[in-house]
Amino acid sequence: MEKETIPPQSDRPAKSLTAPDARSYRSLTLPLATALAGGLLLVSPLGSGFANFSYDLPFSMGFAATPDEAVVVYMDEESRVELRQSATQDWDRRLHTRLIRELTARHAKVIVFDVLFDHSSEDRSVDDDLAAAMKAHGRVVVAADLRYSANAGQPPAAKALRAIEPISAVTRWGVDQLPVDTDGAIRGMFQDADYASLAGQAALLFSNAPPDAPVRGWIRYYSHGEVIPRVSYHQALATNGLPAGFFENKAVFVGQEPTSGHLQGRGGDAYRTAESRWSGYAMPGVAIHATAFLNLVRGEWLTRLPPIAEFGLVMFLGWGFGWGMSMLRPRPAVCVGLLGIVGVPLVALLAVSAGRTWFSWAVVSGAQIPLAMIWSLARRAGPQLKAAPSLEATPTDRPAIPDHTLLRCIGEGSYGKVWLARSVMGTYRAVKVVFRDRFESDAPFDREFSGIKNFEPHSRSHEGFVDILHVGRNDAAGFFFCVMEIADDAVLGQQINPDTYAPRTLSRELAKHERLPSGECLKIALFLSSALARLHEEGLVHRDIKPSNIVYVQGVPKLADIGLVADVREAKSYVGTAGFIPPEGPGTTQADIYSLGKVLYEISMGMDRRLFPEVPYDLGEGPLDETLKDLNSVILKACARAPSKRYRSAQRMYEDLLGLSEKGKTPATRRPKNG
Repeated sequence: MEKETIPPQSDRPAKSLTAPDARSYRSLTLPLATALAGGLLLVSPLGSGFANFSYDLPFSMGFAATPDEAVVVYMDEESRVELRQSATQDWDRRLHTRLIRELTARHAKVIVFDVLFDHSSEDRSVDDDLAAAMKAHGRVVVAADLRYSANAGQPPAAKALRAIEPISAVTRWGVDQLPVDTDGAIRGMFQDADYASLAGQAALLFSNAPPDAPVRGWIRYYSHGEVIPRVSYHQALATNGLPAGFFENKAVFVGQEPTSGHLQGRGGDAYRTAESRWSGYAMPGVAIHATAFLNLVRGEWLTRLPPIAEFGLVMFLGWGFGWGMSMLRPRPAVCVGLLGIVGVPLVALLAVSAGRTWFSWAVVSGAQIPLAMIWSLARRAGPQLKAAPSLEATPTDRPAIPDHTLLRCIGEGSYGKVWLARSVMGTYRAVKVVFRDRFESDAPFDREFSGIKNFEPHSRSHEGFVDILHVGRNDAAGFFFCVMEIADDAVLGQQINPDTYAPRTLSRELAKHERLPSGECLKIALFLSSALARLHEEGLVHRDIKPSNIVYVQGVPKLADIGLVADVREAKSYVGTAGFIPPEGPGTTQADIYSLGKVLYEISMGMDRRLFPEVPYDLGEGPLDETLKDLNSVILKACARAPSKRYRSAQRMYEDLLGLSEKGKTPATRRPKNG
């Protein structure tokens, strides 16, 4: 069997059936793009914003928790004034001694100073008294600071700056550094193989056992720290200022609350947290340490999916949404996208709430799904952008057509061009010009001409055919042409504006809607099956029935692009468009019936031909779906894989459709009496 290159088509092209169809590649492009976009965002700095938002969102609603294991004592401005402390120097350590003795008397379980005691007092006895009070309590943790130094050619080395003697001899110490993200927020716990954190040391003393600390823990905040009891430093010193059991069996964190003045000691700064995005509240460092402590002793820290698992999940979700939306028409694709944008965060929130696990889901709902939605909308806009093609040509490119002026090229394929033309009578026509030099030999060129010659006598015998008004051939110039009636304009209908004209085709109608109404689909089916029956009666086959080859003339759908029409006895070339060609191949009346069935499937079900025989999930719920169900039964028979199970003729298919029309009172298109 001779192979022939398939002319590219306007809506779903296929250059050759010997190579993969271009649509099959396009169907993979979107899922690949969405999956790769997510993977790149995860491994690049550009994705940090998505990850931060994924972590922060759950805290916009807060967590229902009332931890009671900790209390924060703030060295705030009110206490500084009340206790007559300097705004530019360290607080008098004798106050800390008094506080420790007061907390010891009130049975505080652990005392944590987010204060760096890194230099001695002028009076050594002050430090001795403070150390004695700490020793008497027995469970005191003080802050240490990491200092980094680098030698030439060596990576920076960390060294802990600890409290002075005698304080360091009677206390535990923990690093009070907080890991700051690129946006200045604190999200993760301090983790270091060589040094323990302030919160970790406090949890160790509080629980009398090493806490089950995470390898990489993420802080779970409790409503901006407001659920953690807090008190001013001067109130904690008062013997009768607080209830008797206020500090009993609690871990008491002592640190500075930021003010407009400069306060020395670690913890004096305020930091952005996951909650700051929603509240604008900057949280004191000591409160963040207290929160991390509560996470550890209560086992409530958050964990992030391992990198490999997170990468795989994001790639999988991106591929899934991309593939699913590429299979849908723009409107349902956008609906699915919107559901995904809302649904993915809801599932992620449930994962945080129930399993305390999070991942960078914002990459999916904030980047991958919108990419797929934009792609779908662009696909919808594509046919409309093509509505006024700018295939302009210079006068020398326009072949001479007797009694016609070629105005503008409105379409081009592998073998020739279609022109908008004006006759000497001022009537607009479509002129198809096919060039010999675009064929490898004379045989396919002559076959193309034979198709038009075979069809021309019959073109005006049925209202479902595009009328061929004249056929001519210029062997000296190397082309032949046919003059046809003009299709309606895609926008203006029967009014033709030569500057903006583009033919109204079934593919363009389908691009404007999710699917066509069932009544309209039935009318189209009647017109086309009737026309196909007439074509077959004349011993001809179309071989390339698809939405872009069906045009509207004065509102009537007609079979067009008759370049591949051939005598059924001579249709040996393997031509057509993938997805509309039956398993046994083209070139028979049964193959034309199969192609028409696939056209009806796309316009009635709103689904790609490759998804046949799937039907919409809501089929059966609409008031007109009874007609759609009946039409689907005709489609199933027309598109049966085995030719023996299909309609034996297009006439039989037409008669079944006519029966549906009479059943549903749909105005029928009856065949001419001589048909």
